[in-house]
Amino acid sequence: MYPKHLLLFMLLLTLFACQQNPTPKTFTGDLAQDIENDTIYPSSSRLPVADILERLKYQKRSIDTLIANNELLIESWLLDEPSEHIIRLLSQDLLDTCTNTTYSLFRDNSGQFLCAKQVPYLQSGDGSIGYMHYFDEDGKTFAFERHTSYINSFYEEGYYTEQITEFYNEDFNRIEREKVVSLEKGEHPWNQSYEVAPNLSYYLNNITQHNEVFFSPQDQIVNDYSKFVDSRFVNKKRNYHSLYIEHEITYLGQIQGVEEKISYSVVTDFSKIGIGDSISKKGQSKLIFISSSKERIYKYDMLMPDNLPYRIENNFLYFQGVNSTKIEIKNGLNSFVCIPNKECFELIH
Repeated sequence: MYPKHLLLFMLLLTLFACQQNPTPKTFTGDLAQDIENDTIYPSSSRLPVADILERLKYQKRSIDTLIANNELLIESWLLDEPSEHIIRLLSQDLLDTCTNTTYSLFRDNSGQFLCAKQVPYLQSGDGSIGYMHYFDEDGKTFAFERHTSYINSFYEEGYYTEQITEFYNEDFNRIEREKVVSLEKGEHPWNQSYEVAPNLSYYLNNITQHNEVFFSPQDQIVNDYSKFVDSRFVNKKRNYHSLYIEHEITYLGQIQGVEEKISYSVVTDFSKIGIGDSISKKGQSKLIFISSSKERIYKYDMLMPDNLPYRIENNFLYFQGVNSTKIEIKNGLNSFVCIPNKECFELIH
């Protein structure tokens, strides 16, 4: 027999592990059956469920108000199913014309993600579905909402809408579920199962497991390389497409100025002009330094992709060659960046 205090410790450890690794919840499309039969779990919190619900509903309403007033920053993607690419949209106007599943992440000015929206594309064109996840300050899902609309001439009103709203406690146990419909006798024809992510990390992993490329109707990237400064993608090539230009972007990481004590984010860009199979094999190669304050951006024309650095190590930029060439930023950046045994490359604006 184990001592009682050891058994209690093992039990607490098991419970803690379960709470730290919640699994997603999957529901069927038979929403009427889900509402009637699915379990509503009690909360493990000492607070009354009514108090928890009041706080969660207020939190959700606050986020919905921010979205309605366009007070949140939005990042959007579409899923290109044939290629399995997740395409970053740099213009929100493209969402209205998409014929793919789209994802939108809403964050506040501090950078915290508050909400995520997924809209699958329905080829029939006679309705729409939207899934909304709401996240707390720890990135946990505290609310989920499914919006459904369907046009059917057999309905007297001709239009059926349905909204499912769920609230979750800190253990990712559902404590309330609501259903609102516009027609009591109506029902929509889609019976797919759907998944509720337990937290922001799980949700983002479902997006970033795809190869990410970027798209915009104009070549907007030339003024905002900071979009690619992301520690998750150091030394990973990422693609960005506009109508006539294809970019291959790599974020190399941070480098520190030796004397001026200013850090820079370093990005390389190899761009080619053309459409589809007609894209030129030649292009323009740029080396970009972005100051930590983003007030200073230096772009150098490196002429050929072979002249671009490929990594940062111990505060040195490394360049291709028989013997890897490296440079460091000593007295700050100026009109030229010079590579030993090669040449100097000019600052462009």
